[in-house]
Amino acid sequence: MIRIVDDTDARAPVSADPAGAGGLAGAAANGRGGRSASQGPDPWPPVLGPADRTSFFQEQKKRRRQTRRYVALAAVAAALLGIPFSMLLTPLVYLLLAAALRVAGTMAAVPHELASGLRDIAGYVPGFFSTGAGSAAGAAGGPTAAALAIVALLAPGMIASVWIWWRLLGLFEEAGTGAMLLRLGAREPRAADLEERQLANVIEEMAIAGGLPPPAVRLIDDDRPNAAVVGATTEHATVIVTRGLLNRLDRAETQAVIGHLVASAGNGDLRIALAITTLFQSVELVFTTFEAAFNLSRSAMRELARFARWALSPASRRDAHASADIARMLDRPIASVRDDGIAGLQQDAMSARPRTRLGRAAKSFPPLLIVLTPLILLHIVFLFVRFQMWLVRALVIGPLLMLAFRSRRYLADAAAVQLTRDPDALARALERLVEEGAVVPGGQWFSHLFIVGPEAAAERRATEHRARMIELRRRSFREAYAEVRRHGDEAATTGQGTWAQELGGAASHPKVGRRLKRIARMGARMRQGGLLSRQAAARAGEDAAAAGAPVHHRVAGYGAAVLLLPLIALAGYMLVVVIAMVMGLALFFSLLYMNAAFAIVRLLLL
Repeated sequence: MIRIVDDTDARAPVSADPAGAGGLAGAAANGRGGRSASQGPDPWPPVLGPADRTSFFQEQKKRRRQTRRYVALAAVAAALLGIPFSMLLTPLVYLLLAAALRVAGTMAAVPHELASGLRDIAGYVPGFFSTGAGSAAGAAGGPTAAALAIVALLAPGMIASVWIWWRLLGLFEEAGTGAMLLRLGAREPRAADLEERQLANVIEEMAIAGGLPPPAVRLIDDDRPNAAVVGATTEHATVIVTRGLLNRLDRAETQAVIGHLVASAGNGDLRIALAITTLFQSVELVFTTFEAAFNLSRSAMRELARFARWALSPASRRDAHASADIARMLDRPIASVRDDGIAGLQQDAMSARPRTRLGRAAKSFPPLLIVLTPLILLHIVFLFVRFQMWLVRALVIGPLLMLAFRSRRYLADAAAVQLTRDPDALARALERLVEEGAVVPGGQWFSHLFIVGPEAAAERRATEHRARMIELRRRSFREAYAEVRRHGDEAATTGQGTWAQELGGAASHPKVGRRLKRIARMGARMRQGGLLSRQAAARAGEDAAAAGAPVHHRVAGYGAAVLLLPLIALAGYMLVVVIAMVMGLALFFSLLYMNAAFAIVRLLLL
């Protein structure tokens, strides 16, 4: 139970009542230290509070446990996702090693054991997976042979993947936050602006309270109230605040928001977010390399050349514009496919006027298509692997990571209460943010680092929609249906941030109403007419409307639900079948690609 009070109420401590309804009065009656009636009125009478009261220490402990569970599950899913990715990357690693040994052999003597060992692996792995463990070799070796074959197939690709991710993580740490600040249009505080100078003081206070180095301060000239913390580590963190937040929140509320952001940085959220972002960017970098080498995509070649210049030049990494350009390049959606190179050739094959250079060459010289057939097959393998990775990321890894980030928001809320000792200020700030806050332009890829994300606007619209629907149901079914359509169109238009969309569309922030309930459990008083009271009124109105609806309306609703259940089950079954078919085809084409690549390795080492 959460107590809702008027803004005019005097401040009083909110406490749980372990003695039951009697509270302190019952303790006095039983002679356990309470005040007697002869001592006069109690200056601190018991106040009704949440029945499930918790402390900020308990809340933080709970959220850390949750985060560990979600991250562990996401790590297992990412390891499973790495299997098809490694099957794509491992043959390329062996090809590069064989080519290097071939070139080295022309200039100096190469140990025979090294070349023969690599040639044996290139012959053993495809043979084992092509004939299966039931073959003579597989039966003779038993589990040991199977383990060796799996390690030989997956280990080089996984090691290469981890190395690429680790180097990319280091490069973006070195590049700093300049690219993020440039994309957000952030600026330094104005020395002549008293509010902006005061903001810097508040940030320093919260950093000292949290035992952290004071982060840098930047502002965005945007009227929407919001704030974020960006950076790679706590030493290089930057707090970004919009002018709208300074204009609408008082000092205590601003301090609560800053406490949330400083706590988020102190809890390691910046490092976690950068690690996840660079992990997906490293996958896109490998895909870009494949498209440049085997898809003959000119756009991929140009992007790869730009990345090489940026990675090899310290001056380029320090350039915010160059780093922002590289980040945009690597933030490319995983489901998108380039329309040049082999992909453009396939499109031009059905066109009278080819659009790409490769398509025009194939049109004027048809035998070129025979020469490019291996690359066309390789492009099909590449498409299946990309789609397979998108599927696992969107259905498994993304939702788990979003659950972890939602737990981090609860954790930062509890830590902000610990830093400020003012849960009321944090509750008031969140209510103001849900009424007017939204992600600022350019912040879609960093929406998970803001104190409120796209869910604030969605929750605001949902509350208004529920209130309108209660009234429309009483008047006309046609008007209610039109309202449902309009609300659905608005929700589809806004949606989640780009970062969240790439992870399956799950929300990166919990609903503000749920956050307010957790803060109320830590002692905050909810404002009368605020979000929670409006949501409670909407639920009561819906219950009343449902109870007063005609019987035939309720029967029709139950009948529609009964009819829809078999259709939903059939759609789920078909989805599972499609996913299984895609996974099977991806495995089949990956094995073809592996056999061809290892055959080339054996030829190079003859």
